[in-house]
Amino acid sequence: MKRAIVAVWVVALMSVAVDVYQEVRMRTMLISVELTDAQYAALDRLAKQDAQDEASLIASAAVTTAADREIKRIADENMPRQGGFVGKETGDAEYAALVEEAEAIVDESNALITEVEELVTDMSAKVDAAHLTASGGVFYGPSGKEKWYALDMANVVKYMRDHGFPEDAYPYHVREDGVKMLGDYVMVAADTTVRPKGTELETSLGIGLVVDHCAEAEKVSGLIDIATTWRE
Repeated sequence: MKRAIVAVWVVALMSVAVDVYQEVRMRTMLISVELTDAQYAALDRLAKQDAQDEASLIASAAVTTAADREIKRIADENMPRQGGFVGKETGDAEYAALVEEAEAIVDESNALITEVEELVTDMSAKVDAAHLTASGGVFYGPSGKEKWYALDMANVVKYMRDHGFPEDAYPYHVREDGVKMLGDYVMVAADTTVRPKGTELETSLGIGLVVDHCAEAEKVSGLIDIATTWRE
């Protein structure tokens, strides 16, 4: 009878867990309304990659945690208390097995909850960033896969000066976030056989300008390297 009660409770909780997850997804959608198109697209890609696994983890954590509470309630109602301690009824093998199983579920549930909390923290950081970062290393932006590099840009700047990008209109400077700029443009390396130098394109960090060749982009379609002062 005790096992039957727990089984029915777990089945009911699965439905509740699904509702909770749907509410979380709805809130995410509401938050994304305030993002830019590029940020929304990035968030959508993250959701597609991680939503299924996260839904399973969150639902499992909700089910097992609630099941723990129900098993404890059954224990409180059925086990005699002696001197402030819970005592098992002699000869009740089935009940002893149930308590042992409950303890195992509690351990597993605690570990699962910790893992879910870490996943939520990681996802929150990704959503808050919604652009290429030094720690992230890679980001899928509006024009394709983005990476970053930190090299001396003196020769690159000289080339651009000699090809129609004068210093007064396109001053070289480093933005507060460490992104290297040519005027108002983010400095970008790309496959110049596809995107010649001087090409403007969108990036997760602002409008970019192709100023350098990226050899890796010859093999990875759409890849761009953004010039920064970042260090790993």
